[in-house]
Amino acid sequence: MKKILAILSVVILVGCSTDDVNEGESIEDESGSEAESENVGENEQSFFENHRGEMPELRVVEEEIGTDFDEVHVPNDNEGSRVILYENDGIPAYKSVYIKEDQRLKIINTKDQDEDDGLIYEAKVE
Repeated sequence: MKKILAILSVVILVGCSTDDVNEGESIEDESGSEAESENVGENEQSFFENHRGEMPELRVVEEEIGTDFDEVHVPNDNEGSRVILYENDGIPAYKSVYIKEDQRLKIINTKDQDEDDGLIYEAKVE
């Protein structure tokens, strides 16, 4: 009887918990760091303007792929690297991966991949 009660309690607790996340709020990724979701919308450059000082790779991203995106998401920003997704119509068009220690940046076209697997840029950010 105790086993059934314990199992039933676990099922009820798991069933009642929710992980709903509203767009535009900070969320934690699996590394424990906060991930950021920002709807660029009316002012397309707001993400770039708001984060240029803390994200040195954004200057190169602006030069290589521009700033014309509906949404920009930062699903991973930890001690070693940062991944940013640049979306149009809810579909990631580009992804940037910045390795902080080496200051190395990769920009990848996620929609139209060619023989380089969509690699647009790969170099050290000065």
